[in-house]
Amino acid sequence: MGHGNRFNITGAGKKHLLKCTAHYGDSTVKGPAGTVFEAKANFTGLVLFDFTDPADVVDLLQSVEVYLSR
Repeated sequence: MGHGNRFNITGAGKKHLLKCTAHYGDSTVKGPAGTVFEAKANFTGLVLFDFTDPADVVDLLQSVEVYLSR
């Protein structure tokens, strides 16, 4: 969301995503649906609302809090 709320995946980033996945499936806090979001090399559009919604961002931030509290 730091790039104007848009995916900005460069050529180098696309190559990297083909080798290493970008997801938060291992996060501690998940919403009721248990949705796992994974960024793909071909993503375009808005991060917030197209890819994820505000409640999922809260879940992710709570997972960061749990991780850093250990």
